[in-house]
Parts: sequence; structure tokens; C-alpha cells
Amino acid sequence: MPNQIVSIQNCSYHISLEGQLIQILKDISFDIFENSITLITGRSGSGKTTLIHCIAGLIVPQKGSINFESSDLCQMNHNKRAKYRLENTGIVYQSFNFLPSLTIEENIVLPAIMAKQSRGQYIKNCNQLCQELGIENQQNLLPQSVSGGELQRAALVRALINQPKIIFADEPTGNLDTANRDIILNTFKKIKDEKKLSIVFTSHDPIAYEIADRVVELGDGKLLSIT
Repeated sequence: MPNQIVSIQNCSYHISLEGQLIQILKDISFDIFENSITLITGRSGSGKTTLIHCIAGLIVPQKGSINFESSDLCQMNHNKRAKYRLENTGIVYQSFNFLPSLTIEENIVLPAIMAKQSRGQYIKNCNQLCQELGIENQQNLLPQSVSGGELQRAALVRALINQPKIIFADEPTGNLDTANRDIILNTFKKIKDEKKLSIVFTSHDPIAYEIADRVVELGDGKLLSIT
């Protein structure tokens, strides 16, 4: 059994809407292991995106704990959670989140600049990763000039630029055609095997099950099963 990297214990998250309390997650508990791919699945509205945002430190559950290497994200302030994300994680957003006025390369290296990597190091890393993912010819283009599949691969390069321990991806294949979906899923498998990191992603695509080491299924904010 691989070592545990994240432990989620009894996490609950709610929002207040028009004076009513809306429960999004209800007492979720499971572990994420090193060098593994975890798929979080479930119907639309089941809480997948909220859960992945909690584990990534983007939002904080009102109840429970999320321990990353013995540090509880739920007890960290905003700045410490930002430091956790920058130093340990890479995030692939569903809508890419690229700045339209910057080139693909400039967007990719922003986290490395924030982490105060040397320019020589992050340019080297960027070039190598872009070549590995087959987007070296798109590095100097603006985001609106490249395809959705290329943008998704660029988002993955950006997530890898700081050599994270864990990558989070929210519906990374949701807006892609079959060919580009397969490229992304195969790339996840390759990255896990070659770079020895963990990947946690959400999807309702049945093909995603084929690359997952563990599947966490949610329903109405509750944990239904772990396989």
C-alpha cells in the first residue's frame, strides 16, 4: 500500500442562499495516496467540484479536517493555504484560466515566477514540459489562437511547472472531443508513472475509470463508495 499524502476526515461544507443553509458536502472521509490517480465521480450537483476545491485549499469546509503531510489545511489562514498550493500542488481549472493578453508560455510560467524560481530554471522546465506534451509550437501564441485540446495540455504544463506533489483537475476532459480527451487521460497516466506524483480529478466520463487507481463516488454531497 502506498503512503498516504492527504487524509480527508468528516468534511462538511455548506453555503447560505437567501437565508437558507444549503449542504454541499456531508461528512466526507477518505485518503489520497502517493503516486496514485484518484477519480472523483458522481452526477452533476453531487459536490465533486466543491470537494476538489476543499482538498486543493481553495475553500475551507466548515467541519472536519484535511491533512496534507500532517498539516491541517482547515487550520491554515489564507496566506498559508496559498503557500501550500504554490509549493505542493498544481491546479487545472475547468475554464483554463489563461490571461488572454499573455502568450501560452507567459501564462505557464506565472506560478514559477510567484514561487521565485530562477528564469533559467523555469524556461528550461517550460520548454521540456511543452515538448513532452506536444505543444512546443504553441508556446508563443496567444490563448485564443490555439485549440481547446492544446489549451488543456498547456494548463497541465502550468500545473507541473513547480514540480508539485499532487495535481488537481476539475473536469479536465469535459470540453474536449474524444481524441483530445484520450490524449489528456493518457497524459495523466504517463505523468503519474514518470514523475511519481498524485493526481486527483473529477469526471463523469466512463472512460476516466480506466486510468484511475481509486474511484470516489459522490451522491447529493455524500460519499457513496470507494473502489
